[in-house]
Amino acid sequence: MGLKDMAKSLQRDFVPGGKEVDLSTLKFRRTTEDEVLQCCASTSYDPQSGPIFCGKVAEFVARTEQGYVAICTRHASYIPRESRPE
Repeated sequence: MGLKDMAKSLQRDFVPGGKEVDLSTLKFRRTTEDEVLQCCASTSYDPQSGPIFCGKVAEFVARTEQGYVAICTRHASYIPRESRPE
């Protein structure tokens, strides 16, 4: 069982740190087997808690000045076509 497979069994909602970024300004790439990041796509909003984020294991990642932005396969449509990995 690989690292990503193990991480998928631990998936849960989470709140990412850092500022909101414009995805159209980032260049995404596929994650490697040893990169286990959670998807930071907003999936809903709770009036008391604020935004709720996906948290699934990400398949795409982009570097920002503050860190990383990661997106799972389900939310890959959020990545502009010109920024998607080949």
